[in-house]
Amino acid sequence: MICLSGFGPLESDARAAGAILHDLRYPRRRAPGTIRGSTLPSALMAWLRLVRLLRKLRPDVLHTLIPACNILGGAAGRIARVRSMMCTKLALGHYRDNSPILARLENIIDPWFDLIHCKSQAIIEDVLRREPVPREKLRLVYNGIDLSRFESLPDALTVRNELGLRVDDLVVGTVANLIPYKGHKDIIEAARLLLPKNPRLKFLWVGRDDGIGESLFRYASELGVRECIVYVGPRSDVPRLMAGMDVLLSASHEEGFSNVVLEAMAARLPVVATRVGGNPEAVVDGITGIIVEPRNPVSLASGLEKVLEDDETRRRMGLAGRARVEQEFSYEAMIRGLDRLYDELLTR
Repeated sequence: MICLSGFGPLESDARAAGAILHDLRYPRRRAPGTIRGSTLPSALMAWLRLVRLLRKLRPDVLHTLIPACNILGGAAGRIARVRSMMCTKLALGHYRDNSPILARLENIIDPWFDLIHCKSQAIIEDVLRREPVPREKLRLVYNGIDLSRFESLPDALTVRNELGLRVDDLVVGTVANLIPYKGHKDIIEAARLLLPKNPRLKFLWVGRDDGIGESLFRYASELGVRECIVYVGPRSDVPRLMAGMDVLLSASHEEGFSNVVLEAMAARLPVVATRVGGNPEAVVDGITGIIVEPRNPVSLASGLEKVLEDDETRRRMGLAGRARVEQEFSYEAMIRGLDRLYDELLTR
């Protein structure tokens, strides 16, 4: 495993699994994995280290993830004459809109990969629209969920007591960092529409504040809904928190393929999610949840009303979601899919 900028919290797990780790020592700036004009010299040094490392290791397959690594890895792998290369597209290409240099580099380097792994059909169509890559190189393998994390969860009352929520509250959970495109402002406006008819409604927000929290909470106060928002910040026990929710709401304006949506389904929660990226591929509208329009608080409110109207609807959707994850989006299914891609590369 070759890491661009040091080792993160999964280092011990990777070593325990037998992985050999290498660090390219690209300095972390504001965000890891980004390349700017001011960091080009450091990026060049990291690329040279990677070329030398690949020549030494002589891997049969080089698999890269995230745009910066796809660019550095694709170029290094070509110079080092790696036998087969594959990159992963984790998200839609909106990041290219504000970075024409990055887009041009991807357009040059991405055709050098033998296969391009996409996390959703929506990403496949986005790549075809944006990049000079033929469809025959694109492969779909969905994210998978470790279902064991969603067994033996506490009862809802235990979780709610810890969070200061009442047993009869209707709890709408959103697990997303406070970033504009995650749609928290839309949730605030939907709350204003819903509260008059649903005074027991609570919105549980889980995620890191990336700088907009203060303005969001001020806006919620202006609209008179601040008291119904419970913000707990970033947490490592998301499955446990989901045990205290009635529904999972994803209001994102853009997604590649949402792990949180799958996690909610694994936790037997109905899901209300916007019609972006891979959400409609995960959520079966009317069966495992409700698909709503993005950037549309009225649509959010309407979708939530349909799910919150009775316990039986939520129970039925939650069970259907769990069954769908078990059949289509398990961790084992993801690993089998990636294994097939590696086999395809190795038998070329």
